[in-house]
Amino acid sequence: MAFPHRPDAPELPDFSMLKRLARDQLIYLLEQLPGKKDLFIEADLMSPLDRIANVSILKQHEVDKLYKVESKPAVSSSEQLCFLVRPRIKNMRYIANLVNADKLAGRTRKYKVIFSPQKSSPPWLIPAYFEKPFLTQKRNRRAHFTRPQL
Repeated sequence: MAFPHRPDAPELPDFSMLKRLARDQLIYLLEQLPGKKDLFIEADLMSPLDRIANVSILKQHEVDKLYKVESKPAVSSSEQLCFLVRPRIKNMRYIANLVNADKLAGRTRKYKVIFSPQKSSPPWLIPAYFEKPFLTQKRNRRAHFTRPQL
């Protein structure tokens, strides 16, 4: 029982099944990029990731190095990059800048982006960042977001 002094108290839920499910999904996504890869993780997701899959599990599935998604670009020598981020504009800019830097350098790599859910982002906002500029200025200098056609 959760509270021994209260006989009517319910048992605490067992979250081990959810942890195992989340770990299996992460492993499935990592294995879609076969071979050695570098994993870029948003700082807010490091602690939750450690709860479901520690570094040894990541290494077993060929994650070579771990990087934190920061304002400064990381230097990775891997030919495959995997990003575990929330769908936020700053993260999309980080990834887009990294991809564009590789493109300018004539480097070809494989990229995989894994989004961790976030309720506050409209679902149409993030894909628009990669398609075309969607932020326009009106005459009164207020930012105006135009919704792209999906």
